[in-house]
Amino acid sequence: MSTELDRLYRGPDPGELPVGGVGTIILDAVCREPAPEVLERVRSVLSVVATKTRSTWPSDTEWRELLPPWFSAKLRVYTQAESAEILAKTPRKRWHEIPWSYGSWLDSIKERVWQWWRADIDGPYLKIELALESWPYSVGALEYLIKAAGARTVSVKE
Repeated sequence: MSTELDRLYRGPDPGELPVGGVGTIILDAVCREPAPEVLERVRSVLSVVATKTRSTWPSDTEWRELLPPWFSAKLRVYTQAESAEILAKTPRKRWHEIPWSYGSWLDSIKERVWQWWRADIDGPYLKIELALESWPYSVGALEYLIKAAGARTVSVKE
């Protein structure tokens, strides 16, 4: 049986199906940069995340050393005052459009209920399949990572 880290680079073993959980979902990305490069950047982040558990989760400061610099640079650190101002100025129905902050991205990826299952490339398209451990699920942090890595759009298919 393959590990998440194995599947990140090679996909599941031949004939292997997700065990337990509630099924899989697909993230379809249209890449503005070459899809193999986008996938490699996504892997460079998730290969670090996949080796950590909730009990061995590094501090925010330690994550700065662990995450690739290209991605750390995409995550903004807001002061409490800046966060309050952003929330006050943004209508609640548009909060999903607020860029991820460093801390919120780390919190979300720590609490994920999915594991990487496989990825396929077809020209400018990147298809990522995730195995869900439970419902409800959130893939917003992964969508942000995929876009930061060079995708134009990401859509989720259940």
